[in-house]
Amino acid sequence: MEELKRATGDYSCDNLIGAGSYGSVYRGVLSSGESVAIKVFRVSNSERAERSFIRECKSLGKVRHRNLLKIISACSSTDFKALVLPLMANGSLDRHLQGDQPLSLQRRFSILCDVAQGLRYLHHDCSPQIVHCDLKPQNVLLDEDMTAYVADFGIARLFGPTDDSANTSSALKGTVGYIPPEYGFGGLISTKGDVYSYGILMLEVITQKQPTDDMFTGELTLSQWVSMIIPRVLENCSQTIPLDDIYDTNEEFQRALKHSTLEDLIQLGLWCIDKVPNNRPSMQQVENTLAEMSHTIHHNHHNLTNI
Repeated sequence: MEELKRATGDYSCDNLIGAGSYGSVYRGVLSSGESVAIKVFRVSNSERAERSFIRECKSLGKVRHRNLLKIISACSSTDFKALVLPLMANGSLDRHLQGDQPLSLQRRFSILCDVAQGLRYLHHDCSPQIVHCDLKPQNVLLDEDMTAYVADFGIARLFGPTDDSANTSSALKGTVGYIPPEYGFGGLISTKGDVYSYGILMLEVITQKQPTDDMFTGELTLSQWVSMIIPRVLENCSQTIPLDDIYDTNEEFQRALKHSTLEDLIQLGLWCIDKVPNNRPSMQQVENTLAEMSHTIHHNHHNLTNI
């Protein structure tokens, strides 16, 4: 505990990176010289904070994947609990979506692929299976190379032989705007809930419109707005989202690439947020679809440059 206190300058406000319902995250430098993020849980006055700490330890302690944030170490006593995590040089995804420098289409596509791969591992390759329950841009972190990591497993659910998560209701787990509709009616937590949240995140990455934007009032939602005016959304995104320099040599190719990629991503996002959970794809299907899109993009670019 003393090491963490020293590393953060006694949890100085100058080192505060962010704060949430159950605790705060500080930037720190360990005695080894390693820069880290230290997540301190408010366990002294919150039973939920302690449960959140336990869930993060159980979840992140079991996963090994390049797109899931790992735990470097944990510190736990009766009245103090903290996690030491890698410090992400480029912060959270939401900061970049709301920033002045728009992410390129290739970068957005790459981030969406990274998140899909992390979720696919949780849903299909992890034992016990893990449902994140709170996927949103604030919980997607970016390292110095802009590789994306799914983070914050504080309300995640593990589905294994000795775990009873599969028999518990959702109780509206998650963040408003990203919670699947079935959770609002007491539906059971499932991987399809994560798929819904991923679909909302995908539409937000494309449109840079948050699901809680003031424009979405009454029954109008982000998904409804996108589905109603797809041509206008495509036109606007094509004008505001830049391409990487590698594609700047041919203006006609730029327009075609933007239009086809954006349209395919929007359609995939709308598939993920189908109101009926069983109609949504699995994250394996999402990852496969993105891989096919990536292959098509590179194939077309290769053919164009060899004309």
